Amino acid sequence: FSLVAPAASFSGTSSLEFTRRITAYGPHASCSTAIGRLRAYVEAQAKTKGWSVTEDSFVARTPNGPVKMANIVAHLTGHTSRALVFTGHYDTRARAGFLGANDGGSSAGFLLELARVLPRENRNDDIYLVWFDGEEAVREWTDTDSLYGSRHMVRQWANDGTLARIKALINVDRSE
Repeated sequence: FSLVAPAASFSGTSSLEFTRRITAYGPHASCSTAIGRLRAYVEAQAKTKGWSVTEDSFVARTPNGPVKMANIVAHLTGHTSRALVFTGHYDTRARAGFLGANDGGSSAGFLLELARVLPRENRNDDIYLVWFDGEEAVREWTDTDSLYGSRHMVRQWANDGTLARIKALINVDRSE
């Protein structure tokens, strides 16, 4: 698998359009009605591009009590036992009017653009695209009040053996 060929077909314009569509859902904090609609959109987009898509539902223990969350995992099968993983998040902060265009919106849009171009490319390794839920803090960003989806995924992949197969993992997100 080479990232040179996909780079030629990757479109920043298309990625931006996906980001616009994502932010049109309005604020979409974990367990909100809006994130449920956005999740359906992301899953449908990936499926129509040929990805096998699963919803990884879990309940996170947050400072506000248990919160239902769901990661989205898209997968393309390769020929080796190794895997390449691209991750980002699709939830927004639980703040009125916060759309997260430069945060979860842009990373989710970037992953949707990868979902559009990567199935066309030859690949040896499995490819995973993961949209994490619950990456934003419920109250205040701390080691325990944040990153719910990625911490859940690491535990799950450690238990099922996927973690040991990962050759590379690239997380797309903005930093403050």
